[in-house]
Amino acid sequence: MFTRSFVRHSWKSLFAGVSLLAAISLLYAQSTSSLHGVISDAQGAVIPGATLTLTNKSTNETVVRTSNGEGIFNFNALPADHFTLVVERQGFQKKVLDDLQL
Repeated sequence: MFTRSFVRHSWKSLFAGVSLLAAISLLYAQSTSSLHGVISDAQGAVIPGATLTLTNKSTNETVVRTSNGEGIFNFNALPADHFTLVVERQGFQKKVLDDLQL
Protein backbone atom coordinates (compact mmCIF):
# COMPACT_ATOMS: atom_id res chain seq x y z
CA MET A 1 0.00 0.00 0.00
CA PHE A 2 1.24 3.51 -0.79
CA THR A 3 1.91 6.00 1.93
CA ARG A 4 0.34 9.47 1.85
CA SER A 5 3.79 10.98 1.36
CA PHE A 6 4.39 8.85 -1.75
CA VAL A 7 0.97 9.69 -3.22
CA ARG A 8 1.47 13.43 -2.54
CA HIS A 9 4.93 13.31 -4.17
CA SER A 10 3.56 11.42 -7.21
CA TRP A 11 0.80 14.02 -7.77
CA LYS A 12 3.32 16.85 -7.48
CA SER A 13 5.62 15.17 -10.01
CA LEU A 14 2.72 14.55 -12.39
CA PHE A 15 1.52 18.15 -12.09
CA ALA A 16 5.05 19.49 -12.67
CA GLY A 17 5.47 17.29 -15.75
CA VAL A 18 2.12 18.32 -17.26
CA SER A 19 2.83 21.99 -16.52
CA LEU A 20 6.22 21.73 -18.24
CA LEU A 21 4.69 20.10 -21.33
CA ALA A 22 1.98 22.77 -21.51
CA ALA A 23 4.56 25.56 -21.26
CA ILE A 24 6.73 24.00 -23.99
CA SER A 25 3.75 23.59 -26.33
CA LEU A 26 2.75 27.24 -25.82
CA LEU A 27 6.26 28.41 -26.60
CA TYR A 28 6.43 26.22 -29.70
CA ALA A 29 3.03 27.39 -30.94
CA GLN A 30 4.12 31.01 -30.80
CA SER A 31 7.53 30.62 -32.43
CA THR A 32 6.35 30.61 -36.05
CA SER A 33 3.35 31.64 -38.07
CA SER A 34 2.10 31.31 -41.62
CA LEU A 35 0.20 33.35 -44.16
CA HIS A 36 -1.90 31.76 -46.90
CA GLY A 37 -4.84 32.66 -49.06
CA VAL A 38 -6.28 33.07 -52.52
CA ILE A 39 -5.64 36.01 -54.86
CA SER A 40 -8.83 37.08 -56.64
CA ASP A 41 -10.19 40.08 -58.52
CA ALA A 42 -13.15 42.27 -57.57
CA GLN A 43 -15.59 39.79 -59.15
CA GLY A 44 -14.10 36.86 -57.22
CA ALA A 45 -12.23 35.25 -60.14
CA VAL A 46 -8.92 33.73 -59.03
CA ILE A 47 -5.68 35.23 -60.30
CA PRO A 48 -2.98 32.66 -61.05
CA GLY A 49 0.60 33.80 -61.49
CA ALA A 50 0.42 36.80 -59.15
CA THR A 51 3.74 37.69 -57.51
CA LEU A 52 3.58 38.14 -53.75
CA THR A 53 6.50 39.76 -51.94
CA LEU A 54 6.46 39.52 -48.15
CA THR A 55 8.92 41.79 -46.30
CA ASN A 56 9.72 41.52 -42.60
CA LYS A 57 9.65 45.11 -41.34
CA SER A 58 12.15 44.40 -38.53
CA THR A 59 14.83 42.64 -40.59
CA ASN A 60 13.98 43.82 -44.13
CA GLU A 61 14.18 40.18 -45.30
CA THR A 62 11.92 39.34 -48.24
CA VAL A 63 10.27 36.14 -49.39
CA VAL A 64 8.67 35.90 -52.83
CA ARG A 65 5.90 33.49 -53.84
CA THR A 66 3.72 33.09 -56.93
CA SER A 67 0.04 32.17 -56.72
CA ASN A 68 -0.72 28.80 -58.30
CA GLY A 69 -3.35 27.95 -60.93
CA GLU A 70 -6.13 28.32 -58.35
CA GLY A 71 -4.74 31.64 -57.07
CA ILE A 72 -3.48 30.02 -53.86
CA PHE A 73 -0.32 31.20 -52.08
CA ASN A 74 1.50 30.07 -48.92
CA PHE A 75 4.18 31.57 -46.71
CA ASN A 76 5.20 29.11 -43.97
CA ALA A 77 7.52 29.14 -40.92
CA LEU A 78 7.49 32.91 -40.51
CA PRO A 79 8.61 34.56 -37.29
CA ALA A 80 5.98 36.39 -35.28
CA ASP A 81 6.57 39.97 -36.44
CA HIS A 82 5.24 42.82 -38.59
CA PHE A 83 5.27 42.43 -42.39
CA THR A 84 4.42 44.24 -45.61
CA LEU A 85 2.81 42.23 -48.41
CA VAL A 86 2.92 43.45 -52.01
CA VAL A 87 0.79 41.66 -54.63
CA GLU A 88 1.45 42.28 -58.32
CA ARG A 89 0.18 40.85 -61.60
CA GLN A 90 0.41 42.31 -65.08
CA GLY A 91 -2.92 43.89 -66.03
CA PHE A 92 -3.89 44.56 -62.39
CA GLN A 93 -3.22 47.41 -60.00
CA LYS A 94 -0.51 46.66 -57.41
CA LYS A 95 -1.90 46.00 -53.92
CA VAL A 96 0.15 46.82 -50.79
CA LEU A 97 -0.89 45.54 -47.36
CA ASP A 98 1.25 47.36 -44.85
CA ASP A 99 1.87 46.40 -41.21
CA LEU A 100 0.50 42.86 -41.21
CA GLN A 101 1.07 41.48 -37.73
CA LEU A 102 1.69 37.74 -37.59
